[in-house]
Amino acid sequence: RELVVDIVRSMKDEKVIAIATHDPLSTLKIASKVIILDSGRIVNISEPRNIIDKYILKY
Repeated sequence: RELVVDIVRSMKDEKVIAIATHDPLSTLKIASKVIILDSGRIVNISEPRNIIDKYILKY
């Protein structure tokens, strides 16, 4: 098994704002863990909620 990692960059300044992992065997593109970064520091590790999923898929 492997995890796929999505790196989410801010459209404004290209900074990495979040890292999301999802299970590649799942047909749903829903993150299993979302790590929110601020200036390179981890500010939040959460189980995803719809709003975060949509936010990630938007980029």
